[in-house]
Parts: sequence; C-alpha cells; structure tokens
Amino acid sequence: MTYKVINGGWHFSKLNTPAEIENIMKSYSHFREYDLNPIGAKKISEIIKNRKAIYNLNVDQKQNKFDFSQDLIVSNVDELPKYISENLEKYKDWIE
Repeated sequence: MTYKVINGGWHFSKLNTPAEIENIMKSYSHFREYDLNPIGAKKISEIIKNRKAIYNLNVDQKQNKFDFSQDLIVSNVDELPKYISENLEKYKDWIE
C-alpha cells in the first residue's frame, strides 16, 4: 500500500514497501540502471533495515547508482513534517 503524505515534501511524497519500491524502479525509464542491475525486493528490504540509501544521487552517471554507500540520517520527530509527527502511529512501519 502506498501512502501519500500531505505537506510532506518530496521525501515523504510516497512511502512504499520494498516490493512497491522495486516495482517503481522497474517501471520508470529514469531507473534504467535498475534494468541493468536489478537488486530485488529482498535486497531492498535489507538495505532499508541497514539504514542505507538505495539510490546514490552523488555518483557520476557512468557509475552504478545502486551502491548502497550512503547512510540514511535518523531525524528527531520534531524535524519531521507536522502531518507525520501528528500521525506517528499511521507511519509506524517507516518511523521508529
């Protein structure tokens, strides 16, 4: 199930399961790299669990953007969009 977050900015435009993330990557043409190096929903789940970014926007276009080298930053609840901080139970699968 995809969740849309009201006034959440692009970081929270959609929250998806690993299988849904994989489906998005397979579907969009700008994820051509995924066609060349599919990682699968199981690996996506592992990457998320290890708090890594799936897609590295900092690498050169000639390099593999799926290098899982960027750590995700843990934010305080008060740094989250107001809608999310007021609805933490709804987003418990994504926020600790």
